[in-house]
Amino acid sequence: MQRLFDEVAAEYDQHLPAVGFTDVEQHTVQESFALNDPQHYWDFVMSHGFRGHVYSLGPRLAAEFRARLFAGLERMQAGGGITVSNGAVFTRARKPSGG
Repeated sequence: MQRLFDEVAAEYDQHLPAVGFTDVEQHTVQESFALNDPQHYWDFVMSHGFRGHVYSLGPRLAAEFRARLFAGLERMQAGGGITVSNGAVFTRARKPSGG
């Protein structure tokens, strides 16, 4: 995931000055946290926009997806735990007056 953030940051470094921005500052945040079990993971991902992807599968495929996901999550839990990592790149730049 860090590689993606590095690529995005490099694009901003290149493009923002080209369109008149100065004082470009970037800050990358990466957080990881452990989840208790497959149900905890499911509750987490279904609490935001991901649920729309699941619902778009229709009832039969959504149930199959959930069953397969839980099987994989149970293997992860048995192998050391379920960890979720999320990150973001925050960019701040200044656009001089008249620019």
